[in-house]
Amino acid sequence: MNDFNPVQGSAASQDDRTVAMLTHLSGIILGFIVPLVVWLIHKDKADKDFLIDQSKEALNFNLTLLMV
Repeated sequence: MNDFNPVQGSAASQDDRTVAMLTHLSGIILGFIVPLVVWLIHKDKADKDFLIDQSKEALNFNLTLLMV
């Protein structure tokens, strides 16, 4: 398994990776709501950089799809 993590070189936990995956996949059904909630919950936590980054990516993607 590859432990490389481009977000500041720190390894994300398996739970964070699972939540990030579910955040991306939730856009199929619920649109931008789940990525927004995940980002709002974790935005002030310094140890959740990977999850914050992925929730912002999912939110950006889903909002872009909403505008098209």
